[in-house]
Amino acid sequence: KKGDLSFADLAKHGYSSGPSVLNVPAPNRNANFESNWSWSGGMRKTDEERQAEEAENIDERERTREIVNTGAEKVRFSFHSEQRAQTFSKKEKRKRDLGQASRGKSYVEEEKRLLRDRGVYSGFD
Repeated sequence: KKGDLSFADLAKHGYSSGPSVLNVPAPNRNANFESNWSWSGGMRKTDEERQAEEAENIDERERTREIVNTGAEKVRFSFHSEQRAQTFSKKEKRKRDLGQASRGKSYVEEEKRLLRDRGVYSGFD
């Protein structure tokens, strides 16, 4: 059986507990105090600085959104123009490589090709 330990025994050997949570005073709630739980650099900001920073963030987000949208449109346009410029055989090859080939025309040949691509060689031809 293990010996029972009490707080007095621990205190006698140098153990001391931290401050009790029960003795911490309640937070002071002012009517005009606004809580801000975002990350901070540790310096208090005035209302003007805060408003200027928020306006800057909104402008930056709008600029970023505009850049992303124009970039996506350019990529989409270039992709479609490249796709239109391809010949039919190149389109079919791209579809085969992506595994999107039309299966209705030659099912047997398509399945044999898929098996050959995966290393299965049957002498059935």
